[in-house]
Amino acid sequence: MSFELAEPPALEPVSLAQLKARLRISHDEEDARLNQVISASRQRVEAECGLALIAQTWIERLDDWSQFGRLSAFGTRFRLGRAPVIAVESIRVFPARGEASLWPQSAYEIIAGQSAAWLQVKPGGCFPTVGRSANGVELRYRAGFGASRSDVPPDLLEACCSLAEALYQGDVDALPGTVQTLLQPWRRVVL
Repeated sequence: MSFELAEPPALEPVSLAQLKARLRISHDEEDARLNQVISASRQRVEAECGLALIAQTWIERLDDWSQFGRLSAFGTRFRLGRAPVIAVESIRVFPARGEASLWPQSAYEIIAGQSAAWLQVKPGGCFPTVGRSANGVELRYRAGFGASRSDVPPDLLEACCSLAEALYQGDVDALPGTVQTLLQPWRRVVL
């Protein structure tokens, strides 16, 4: 399995001006470092919770549908790796030899929530058979709460700000307690 960020977010959830105001920085000498800290904090928050904060496009490659326990017990739902999902752009399935085929959108629907997203097979259908032993499925989808900062839930924005502040101050050993608390409702529970 692999994740590839095909199209990064057009902006960060925390602006440079927001972080500079929070840190009481009025000069421009550290802007490059601050931008790196902002990006790193977003990426860490997203990774901790399996989320995409600002709209971005992901390519997820799987060996088969049952990989990592993301297929439901009855085999009718598959949990996508990032949420919330805006749209599935394509699902390609590879046979043992030859060209990949597209799984038609008419064969599935998206069950989307803020913290998880599922592909649901339409009644009477099933997931397409994978022929290739490695990277047999390629999912391409847009994920994120929206295209602007105001679309991101306030607790996730605060988690990004708090983490960016901690990273800037050199506290990188562990997630600060406030960040852990803010992220707790967004963490996936895997049984």
